[in-house]
Amino acid sequence: MSLPRISWHIGDYLKDTGHLRAAGHGAYFMLCLHYYANGRLPEDDLSLASIARLTDQEWKKYKPILQAFFHDGWHHKRIDKEIKDAKERYDKRALAGSKGGIAAAATKQKSSNATAMLPTDSGNAEATLTTSQERKKDKTADAASPAKKYAFEGGIVKLSEKHFADWSTAYTNLDLRGELIARDAWLASPKATDEDRRNWFISTSKYLANRNLEGKAKIAAAMPRQSGGGWV
Repeated sequence: MSLPRISWHIGDYLKDTGHLRAAGHGAYFMLCLHYYANGRLPEDDLSLASIARLTDQEWKKYKPILQAFFHDGWHHKRIDKEIKDAKERYDKRALAGSKGGIAAAATKQKSSNATAMLPTDSGNAEATLTTSQERKKDKTADAASPAKKYAFEGGIVKLSEKHFADWSTAYTNLDLRGELIARDAWLASPKATDEDRRNWFISTSKYLANRNLEGKAKIAAAMPRQSGGGWV
């Protein structure tokens, strides 16, 4: 199930975050987006710093401040509630759609039965008309149904299962879904140009390639170096 929208309660947010500087707001926002998209946050500092878009030194400074918004490690009660509410709304819509489909199938079956019972002498023309009308309805329903199912669907960025899998394989040093959420928000902002939005696939691919290199460099910098027979 995709959760492309999140309820952001501005008054509550401002009340709780009045002590944050701009970098703290940005880091907290990115942590929340990742949590909402994935249902959890990782526990290790390297991954959390990357999600928050902070350097290792910045993360050490902001970690105690940001962790105060969470409980039991990196769990967030408000976002857990938002995810639960979103899933309940989704389930209700799915149930309503299922009931509607069953009702439509029953109506169609009744129509087919009535057509089959038409008298032979006058039934051919009426049966042909009924069948034609049913086909027309079926075509209209097909046209109204979504052409694709996306692995990621934002306001602008929409990735098929194949492209999402390709990018997951190509950009292994990233939290791909979190990056796509951030990129989609940027493309929708005034900072992006119409050209950026028209060519979002190419521009996003280049953006992710650069972010992937940055992530790789961070991981390499965090690894201990081996010299001779011991770690230094």
